[in-house]
Amino acid sequence: MKKETYTTKEILFGLRGEYLRLQKYLNEMVEYIDYDKEKYEMSIVPVETIYGKDHNLVLYADEIKSKFRMKLEKIFHEPIKVRDAIIADDGTGNYSLHENSFFPEDVQITKPKEFNRYAKFLYGYDYLQALSDENFALFPAYSTPTHLTLTNDDMYATYHAYDDTVFISKNFRTRLTDESIYDILNCEYKATDFSDRAQQIIEESSSAQKDVTLLRKGRSVSEVFSIYEKQKTLVLTKK
Repeated sequence: MKKETYTTKEILFGLRGEYLRLQKYLNEMVEYIDYDKEKYEMSIVPVETIYGKDHNLVLYADEIKSKFRMKLEKIFHEPIKVRDAIIADDGTGNYSLHENSFFPEDVQITKPKEFNRYAKFLYGYDYLQALSDENFALFPAYSTPTHLTLTNDDMYATYHAYDDTVFISKNFRTRLTDESIYDILNCEYKATDFSDRAQQIIEESSSAQKDVTLLRKGRSVSEVFSIYEKQKTLVLTKK
């Protein structure tokens, strides 16, 4: 029998496997791109188009900066340069990079055949739309094919597949405690706030039913946790 409500824990960890599956494909596609690994970190992200249902594959080049460099940029208010390139069919069935003016010039696709195979697969991928089209109760909840944020008047909880972490925060800058984290993980949402497919994935997920154990030191307003899944439990370790 389907449940009428899901907890934060059931939603984030129930959908985690689907998000990680897609992230694995995206990471593998990056392996066919040559770039300066000492200067940049590369990631491919499916970005929803203005039409709302389709996605573009976008390659982002994030510059690796020292803490000193980041402090200087903050002091002098240096504008953020978004270095990205849309991965698009060039009209011949081959996919290439259509970059903006900030994108590094020395980025090359090293294995076009494998790169094209992944691009075609991912452009035809059945991306998970976690939230229901009629969803207003969770506003401003937000979802992408690799990321989901749940929120209410008291908290934020976000899952990121890119680094497989959970971000948890209390509103009003209240320090987190173990008790408040468990309260956040047990917040309930209507099942109908989520798409039929998301509901099915949550219902069938064994991870959604596992107990959560916290391994953490100190107290803060917000925390990022790494996830370690065991046979019967999910262990959250503060990063």
